[in-house]
Amino acid sequence: MSAAGDARAGSAVGPVQQGLKEALIETLTAILSPVQEVRAAAEEQIKVLEVTEEFGVHLAELTVDPQGALAIRQLASVILKQYVETHWCAHSEKFRPPETTDQILKKLQNWMCSNCLNCKTSRIGKRDCFRD
Repeated sequence: MSAAGDARAGSAVGPVQQGLKEALIETLTAILSPVQEVRAAAEEQIKVLEVTEEFGVHLAELTVDPQGALAIRQLASVILKQYVETHWCAHSEKFRPPETTDQILKKLQNWMCSNCLNCKTSRIGKRDCFRD
């Protein structure tokens, strides 16, 4: 089964968001391509996708997807870190619009805490997840 097929099977999102997630998987795959033109086009595409509302959520899901390819999971985690640095807070030195909405911030925080607390190697503790 392809990575996009895996995403479809394990996700309960609407068709538009599912389409964005599949586009993200395809773009991450293309970024890993050895063909320079394919990589360059994918790097431009990631700039388009990163301003969509669920971008960070999709990256977080891909990062911990046990059915996903390791290279995609690793790349998703690196891009998620960059996303947090540039879109999380308007007061950040590296900030670029748009700022992540409060709804998505809360969704990501809850998602990361519930998924990371179950990971044996997690450095996130309960005290980190449930403070305001």
